[in-house]
Amino acid sequence: MIKYVNGWFAIASAYVLCFFASGTACAMLSRQPIDRYDLAGVWIGAVMVVVPYALAGLYVYQQWGRSIRQAFAFGLTLVMGERLGILFFGSVFVAAGGDGGGNGVVTWRSVIDFVWAEALPYFTPIYIYCGGISIIVCVVSAVAIWPKYVRPLQPSPSAG
Repeated sequence: MIKYVNGWFAIASAYVLCFFASGTACAMLSRQPIDRYDLAGVWIGAVMVVVPYALAGLYVYQQWGRSIRQAFAFGLTLVMGERLGILFFGSVFVAAGGDGGGNGVVTWRSVIDFVWAEALPYFTPIYIYCGGISIIVCVVSAVAIWPKYVRPLQPSPSAG
């Protein structure tokens, strides 16, 4: 279980770094803030669907080798945790009246619109549905891509 928890923290860190790096790159290239540039959501969303889950595949390969089952389970829990966590925090803000006019009424659309407008310009229903692509990226990177370039970690002789 500790391998999963450590992996989730590592991938969450990579996720945050990917968001800031892709948002900064998008802002620098477009010379506009990411909430004012229409294609920012597409650019950042594409990066967020692929990069953190490719790194998750590396983590799975390092910990369990070329295990399709572990890569699928790890990718699925990451996708579900990320999307549901964002929806949960968005619904809490909407329920508290943070959306500026919803009077605390929480609906699917109000939560998506709030999160999209205020925090994450890529978080749309399309991004949520692309979770399957993220799981596929995790599995393919763990089984087919990383084994070509990286050797799995070997336990140290002193570890018992």
